[in-house]
Amino acid sequence: MGKSNQAVSLRWSLLRSFLLLVLLTSLTMLAVMQYRAWQSEQTLSLELTQRGLDLAGNALERFLEPARTGATLTAEWGRLGLLDLAPVVAAPVGEVGDPQRDAITRLNRLFLPILRARAALDAVQLGNDRGEGWLLLRRSEGGFVNRIVARDAWGPRALWFDTNWDGYPANPRWVDLDYDPRARPWYVEPGKDDAGRGIGAQTWTSPYTFATTRELGITASRAWRQADGTSTVVAWDVLLSSLSDFTLSGESRVSNRSLTVVFDDHLQAIGLPEDPRYQDPELVRADLLKPIVELDHPLVHAALVAASQQTPPEAGEVLPAFSFEAGGETWWAATERHPLPPDGALRVAVLVPSNDLVGEIAKLRVVLFGTTLAAVAAALLLALFLTRAYSRPLEALAAQSRRIRELDFSPGEPIEANVREVRDLAEAQAQSLAAVESFSRYVPVEVVRELVAEGDVARIGGQSREMTLLFSDIADFTRLSEGLDPQSLADHMADYFDALIHTIQANGGTVDKLVGDAIVAFWGAPHADTAHATHAVAAALACREQLVELNAVWQETGRPALATRFGLASGTVIVGNFGAPNRLAYTVLGDKVNLASRLEGLNKVYGSDVLAAEATVIACGDSYAWRRLDRVVVKGHQHPTWVYELLGTKKQVADEMLTRTGSYEAAWDRYANRDFAAAPEKLDGLLAEGSDTAAQRLRARCAALAAHPPGEGWEALYRPDSK
Repeated sequence: MGKSNQAVSLRWSLLRSFLLLVLLTSLTMLAVMQYRAWQSEQTLSLELTQRGLDLAGNALERFLEPARTGATLTAEWGRLGLLDLAPVVAAPVGEVGDPQRDAITRLNRLFLPILRARAALDAVQLGNDRGEGWLLLRRSEGGFVNRIVARDAWGPRALWFDTNWDGYPANPRWVDLDYDPRARPWYVEPGKDDAGRGIGAQTWTSPYTFATTRELGITASRAWRQADGTSTVVAWDVLLSSLSDFTLSGESRVSNRSLTVVFDDHLQAIGLPEDPRYQDPELVRADLLKPIVELDHPLVHAALVAASQQTPPEAGEVLPAFSFEAGGETWWAATERHPLPPDGALRVAVLVPSNDLVGEIAKLRVVLFGTTLAAVAAALLLALFLTRAYSRPLEALAAQSRRIRELDFSPGEPIEANVREVRDLAEAQAQSLAAVESFSRYVPVEVVRELVAEGDVARIGGQSREMTLLFSDIADFTRLSEGLDPQSLADHMADYFDALIHTIQANGGTVDKLVGDAIVAFWGAPHADTAHATHAVAAALACREQLVELNAVWQETGRPALATRFGLASGTVIVGNFGAPNRLAYTVLGDKVNLASRLEGLNKVYGSDVLAAEATVIACGDSYAWRRLDRVVVKGHQHPTWVYELLGTKKQVADEMLTRTGSYEAAWDRYANRDFAAAPEKLDGLLAEGSDTAAQRLRARCAALAAHPPGEGWEALYRPDSK
C-alpha cells in the first residue's frame, strides 16, 4: 500500500505542535522550577564573583602597567642610543655644562613627564656595570630630586640635585652614601629578547626595602647593552603603600561590601583589604608584608580556613571560586595569580557577600511560580493566534524571495506579520534586497549577481586597523611625458604599472588607486596581516630592484628611464568603503596616509628613493638596514617623526655602507646636541668619499646654525615648506 502524498496543512501542524509543547512545558516547568532557581543562584554567584576577580585583576594590571611600560620604553630608548651615557668622571660641581648636570637634565626631560602622569610610580633609576647610577625620585612632600653615584670613580659618596619643574638640576651637593647599583635587587644582566635586539627580559623584584626612602616596594627593571658595550639597567619603583591605596580605594569592587586583598606566593600581605583601621598610614606600613593569617581581619581569616578545606587544584590550575560562612552570612571568594617575571607573582583575592549578588533572585522565586501558571494559560491562547499569524505572510515572503533572486529593485507590497520570527524574516529579506541593490551601484547588475552568490555585502563605512601605507611617484614625470606622444606614453606607463602592481600584490599588498603616475597601496586589509610593515618594505625594495632592470632595458630600446620614489608609513588608519551611495571605493583614510605621501615627497630633499617613518622601521625588526636621516615635522603635522632611508636587507648592504651610515648618524647626533663645529668634520669625510645629498644638506644646516646660533628652545627638527 503506497504512502499518501497529501500534505498536512501548516495551520493544523502548528496548532498540534503548539498544544503539545505547551502541555509538556507546563508540566516540566512546575517540576524543575525550584531546582533551576537554586542552580541559577549558584551559577550567578560564581559568575559575578569571577567578574569581580576579573575587575580586580584588570585594575591590578593597570596599576602595574606604568612600571612595566616604563621599563620597556626606557630599554627601547636605550637600544636606540637615546640613553647612552658617557662614563662618570670627577668634575667640579656647579659648572654650567658639566657632564653630570647635562646627563641628569637629559634623563629628566625623558622621565619627568612619565612620573608626573603616573602617581603610582615612585622613582626611576639607571645603573650600569661601572657602578654608576642616576636616580629621579619623587619627594613625599612634593617635587623631585636627582642623585648620581659612581662607585668605582667616586667611592662611597653621591651627588644630589634639587630638580625644578623643567627638569633642570640645581643646588648640587655631595653626600656620603655607601650605595652601589650593582648590589641592588633590581640589577640584572642584559640578555636578548625574542627579536635578538640585545634587550633583557622584563623582571620584577620581590618586595624589598628601598635604599633611599626606606619604604617597601617592588621594582620593574630591564637591561640592555649600550653601543660601547656597557651593561645598563633601568628600574621603575612602585610603593607597596600605593598598592594598598589601590585595594583600599574600592576601585576593584564588584559590590558595595566586597573586599580585595593582594598577597604574594608566600601569603604575605602586599595590598591590604578595606578596613577603617587602615585610614592611618602608619597601620598600613605596619601590616604590609605581614603573613595574611596575622592580619586582624576575621573575614580574611574565615576565607583562608575555607580555602584550606577546598580540594587542591591540579598542577597548573587555579582554585575555583568557593563559598564560606562568616558573620552569619554566606560569602564567595576567588583568587587569581598574576606572574611577575622571572619567578615572582602577585595573587589577587576578592571576597563578595552572597546577598549582594543574588538577594533579589530569592524574592523573585515566589513571583516566578505564580507567573508560570499564568503563562501556561496565556500560551494556550497564544498557540491559537500564532497558527493563524504564520500562514498569512508566507505567500508574501515567497514573492519577495523571487524578487531577490531576480534582482528586482522595484518597491514591493509591505509584509505585515504579528509573529516576531516571521516579521524578522520579512525584514531580513528586505535588508538582503537592499544590500544587493547597494552593490549594484559598484558594478553592473550581472556582477552583483555573482557577489550575491558569494554572500558579499557593500555598505559605506570602515574600521580601524594597524596597516602600512605606500606612496610612489615618478621623478620629473611631467618632463618625461612631454617627450613622448600620447600612445607611446600610455604603452610605457602600462608596462611600468604592470610591473610594480604585480610586485606589490606578490608581496601581499592591496593597490588602492592610481593617481596619474603615482601608486597608492596598503598592507593589512582587506585580509589581516600581522607583518604588514615587513611585507610593505619588501615590496618597496623589490620594486626598486625591478626598476633598475627595467630602466636598463627601456633605455636600450630608446624609452626613458622612470626613476621612482617611495614613501612608507605605518599606524592606525580607517579602511573600508567610502564615497557616495551610488559611487563607492574601498580605500584608506587617516593621518598615516598623509604621512606616507609626505615621505615620498621628501625623497627629493634627501636624494633618496625609499623613505619610511619610525613606526615602520620598528615594526620590521632587524631584517633591513636603514639610515636614520632626520627628525622631521612634515607639512600638515604638529609632531615630529624620525625619517629613515632604506638601504636594503642586512645581508645585501656592504660593511662600507653601514660604516658611512654610522658616520652620518653620529654627525646628526652632534648637530642635535648643538655641536655645530664637530658635526661637519664627519660630514666632510663622507662627502670626500662621494656625493651624498643628505650629508650636504646637514652640513649646510650646521654651517647656518654655527653662524647664527639658535636660542635655548631650539630643537633639531626639519620643517619642509611643502610636500
